[in-house]
Amino acid sequence: MSKYVILIVIALAFTACGNTVDHDAPASPGEPGLLQVDHIEVQIAESFPPQVRVQVSGTLPDGCTSLSEIRQEREDTTITVTMTTRRLTDAMCIQVIEPVVETIQLQGDFPPGEYIVRVNDVEQPFRI
Repeated sequence: MSKYVILIVIALAFTACGNTVDHDAPASPGEPGLLQVDHIEVQIAESFPPQVRVQVSGTLPDGCTSLSEIRQEREDTTITVTMTTRRLTDAMCIQVIEPVVETIQLQGDFPPGEYIVRVNDVEQPFRI
């Protein structure tokens, strides 16, 4: 019976060795995701016309994820900022949460009124 156990262990060892990863090959980009936004702060410069920025604090889930793209859309008084990330696939990654702080200049004119800025899932009203 012990011969069968040894044969099974050897067979499993060979099977595990068959699934090797070429660590010298470049990692391929993965699918884009959204930045985990923790907090946003609207900053209004005292200028004419008013300049509006939003400071975004967020986190990346690991060492292989990076900030990819920042897009803005505006519909009436709502400004939507989308911050995407990209994660390398097939790469060995350190499992550490990386903080991200970005200041984004909001585009367009801001006549007096009430506005809402939304960054991914977090929104903040502000008034000019």
